[in-house]
Amino acid sequence: MTTFKSPLCVVPDLVFINPEATHRTALLTQLATRAHALGYVHVAYSDALLAREAQFPTGLPSTTPAAIPHADSPLVKKPGIGVALLPDPLAFEKMGAPGENVDVQLVLLLLVTEPDDQAAVLASVVGMLQRDNLIEELRSRGDAHAVAEAIQLFLT
Repeated sequence: MTTFKSPLCVVPDLVFINPEATHRTALLTQLATRAHALGYVHVAYSDALLAREAQFPTGLPSTTPAAIPHADSPLVKKPGIGVALLPDPLAFEKMGAPGENVDVQLVLLLLVTEPDDQAAVLASVVGMLQRDNLIEELRSRGDAHAVAEAIQLFLT
């Protein structure tokens, strides 16, 4: 089991099931706005998140293609993970290959307060994304609380 300096859990109030977003920028803004409204991030987080995603794309072509956007730790007040389970694939630029897209149906917003936790969090998430049928498993859960519980379990 991976341990972190700060407790990191999936926040049910930051779980979006079938959000309406036709572009990654709109989706990331929606996630960041909710995180700010709930007190998880500073007001500058949204702009920092978009800038970081533009400079360092986070689309992962894993067994479950996903995006793992995040911004610098000083802009995060409380640790957590936000989730968007998309109704249709949305293009995110591929990590390490700007200009190439990955169509994702899962976005995990990583709110990490301790920079030393970043690598372990990423490793845990990448491990979860190797699950076959992850999207179907999450969809079968039905609501935000159940999706949050499932992802939390899969991350440990």
